[in-house]
Amino acid sequence: MPSRIKSVYPDIGTDYIPCSLAEIMEHLSDSYGLYKGKKQCDAVVLFSESKSIWAAQQNWHKKEKKQWVGKRLKLTLPIASEAGIMEEILSHGPDIEVLSPHSLRELTKSRIKQMQKGYKEKLRWLGLATLGCDRISQTDENETFFVIPNNLDEN
Repeated sequence: MPSRIKSVYPDIGTDYIPCSLAEIMEHLSDSYGLYKGKKQCDAVVLFSESKSIWAAQQNWHKKEKKQWVGKRLKLTLPIASEAGIMEEILSHGPDIEVLSPHSLRELTKSRIKQMQKGYKEKLRWLGLATLGCDRISQTDENETFFVIPNNLDEN
């Protein structure tokens, strides 16, 4: 796809510090993901058995570390920002687990809960219509039970 940017001219002011192409490339390639910069930490994820062969065949980053844990692949990647790897993690759904850092694991859990909220109400009403339920008994925020009237069991 052709770029919409035709040329770039630096606004040379007092903050302009010339650097070499090698320095730019080092800055851009130091970490995995969309957010570039110096590595802040390593993200460690564990792929499911069914996704591990595929994940092992990928070239994730020049500083990646791959380790087999039984039939599962443990992948370590340098990251500059947790946000930079979040989309990749979520794209693998139940086939990936974040092991570390703890903050990335918690952020992943939080995003999954946010995603569930968007589907909760839709699934509740779909269940009512499909099962012939006339009311819902909800025990807490995470568990919803459908109550089916007794007269449906008589058929």
